[in-house]
Amino acid sequence: MQERTRIYLLYALGEIVLVVVGILIALQIDNWNKDRIERKEEIYILNSFLADMEKDIEYLDGIIVATKNRQKQVDSIFIILQDHENYTLQDFLKFQEALTVDNYFASNQGTFDESKASGKISLIENDEIREQIFDYYRRISNKWNNDEANYKTTNDLIIPILINEIGSSPELVKAFSGFEADQLENLNLPAIAVNK
Repeated sequence: MQERTRIYLLYALGEIVLVVVGILIALQIDNWNKDRIERKEEIYILNSFLADMEKDIEYLDGIIVATKNRQKQVDSIFIILQDHENYTLQDFLKFQEALTVDNYFASNQGTFDESKASGKISLIENDEIREQIFDYYRRISNKWNNDEANYKTTNDLIIPILINEIGSSPELVKAFSGFEADQLENLNLPAIAVNK
């Protein structure tokens, strides 16, 4: 009887060990699978960030080109005003749009907003990369203060002056609309040149 009890105990102990080993293997497989899924999601998120930032760079490159062109036009306005005897009113008017246009950068933040809201940004294991992503979007959100000041300058100061001093002229109406506006006062380039 004692031998039988010992065999049953060994058998039961063996089954317990097998169940525990089976549970540990199942947990390890589950952890491995979960980690594999998280790494796949991390790669997807990082590729999405890369795509968003590449679009930002492309957009900024376009803004740089447009800003340089606009700067050349503004420089031309100053040259015309400083040497107004050698230029015509049409030379002056063709550059006026440069004074009323600004380019404002708006970042592609879809991936950042979504991954931050869902908590998936924590799947990025590399702390340095994750911090650089946060830093990038912090800087992007702070840049609006500068853009807002530029926007206010253009729309609150420059455009009203242009409309009052130049916009209500027959020359500008004709330049932009093609219609004659004879009842409006003509522009005088020498007068504009001394009107700071």
